[in-house]
Amino acid sequence: MCVCDLVAVLDMKQPSVSQHLGTLRDARLVKYRKDGKVVYYSLLDDHVKQIGELGLKHAMEKAGGDL
Repeated sequence: MCVCDLVAVLDMKQPSVSQHLGTLRDARLVKYRKDGKVVYYSLLDDHVKQIGELGLKHAMEKAGGDL
């Protein structure tokens, strides 16, 4: 997704989203590509997606499915 779409979906300010994405990039969890002035982010690989899905599933189980 592009940063502008993430800002809209997350209902956050662009600098905050960019800062979080920078942290994820430093941790090698996401990758990015530029198309002119637009920056697109995606998960680094399928392992990151699997870990995220597993973490969300675990959190939902602990919360009784109320996330």
